[in-house]
Amino acid sequence: MDDNINIEKSLSIKIEKNIPIPSSVTRKDTGRSKYPFLEMEVNDSFLITVESLNKKQIENARVAILSAARRLKQQGKLEKRLVFISKVLPEGIRVWRVY
Repeated sequence: MDDNINIEKSLSIKIEKNIPIPSSVTRKDTGRSKYPFLEMEVNDSFLITVESLNKKQIENARVAILSAARRLKQQGKLEKRLVFISKVLPEGIRVWRVY
């Protein structure tokens, strides 16, 4: 028995037209963040609930949130001197602006 699968025989690709792009993908084009970094003052925080995610997914989400702040700084949309920290808590991921 051959365990190798011929991918061309098992792969079915259909080209579709006029499928709208989800808004979460197009948000990059608007320059807006889905996180409220621009509106935050020192000691403000926000919570992202993560009840249906496993530990790895939660850590990936935490890193993605802070990466979004870093991207805004690199794009000049957020002051580079601002500092955000995050912590995984039982109720979710909390992000604080500390400076």
